[in-house]
Amino acid sequence: MLGSAKGKVESRRPLVSRYVDMWAFLKMHPSNIDLLQRLKSADDRQFGTNMDICGTVSTRDGDNRRWEKTHLVGIRGDVWNAGDDRRLVLKLFKSTGERIRWTGTIEEITTREVHNSIGSRRAVLTLATILPGYEYLINVQQNHRTFRIPSIFTFCFHDEQQDRVWYLNIKRKWVSIGADFVVESGTSKVGEIDGKLIGFGYNAYVHVHEPMLAKNGRFLDLLTLFATSVGYHRAIRRCIRRRVRDIRSGQAAPHAVEDEEFWLLKNPRRRAA
Repeated sequence: MLGSAKGKVESRRPLVSRYVDMWAFLKMHPSNIDLLQRLKSADDRQFGTNMDICGTVSTRDGDNRRWEKTHLVGIRGDVWNAGDDRRLVLKLFKSTGERIRWTGTIEEITTREVHNSIGSRRAVLTLATILPGYEYLINVQQNHRTFRIPSIFTFCFHDEQQDRVWYLNIKRKWVSIGADFVVESGTSKVGEIDGKLIGFGYNAYVHVHEPMLAKNGRFLDLLTLFATSVGYHRAIRRCIRRRVRDIRSGQAAPHAVEDEEFWLLKNPRRRAA
């Protein structure tokens, strides 16, 4: 009996975990000056001069009990601090070794947020994830369900290694101390985001339990990027409500769309004969 119970406990242990530490006060954080200089001197166009460091990510796999600080999180301050036209753009950078390299971006698609929110009569988020070397744009869409207050986000992920498409839900828990989410595929729990209550920014543990997904670094980066965005969701919803209110009032050009967002909306077959 004891051995059986122990086996059940072991099966629930996450195969890989990350700790996302997002900062509330970017300019005042003591690590920001040095890290920002490293980013801006890197040889990659993803490291723009308009980036601010807003957090760090530590990683631990199932066999190693030690946490290793592996990633930096950057925010495009020029678009997030753009007043009424603000848009969230977060980038993840792997910082181990001598070089810092880009490993993914998550950003708002404000046009889809507006039309989805108009149709559902509720502010719903649309986030696009871009991963280097991955051919597909991953849309993480918040969905509106009647009588369901906690958020639910859905997306599909093509595991190129296994040639399998996963359909996944990120469901916020009804009752939790922090902002906690369960990641499901069908009726199976494949991971979770365990938000911490104490902290000046949003801090959370990201766990993956499903063996195939735990081996997929891109899927782990995708969940990590979503976790980095959670602390901004409330501010994003306020912007969505204002944009929808302005559009419904008939104001001229109430919503300025950034060029980079238009690029994400382009038809990939527009040049086909």
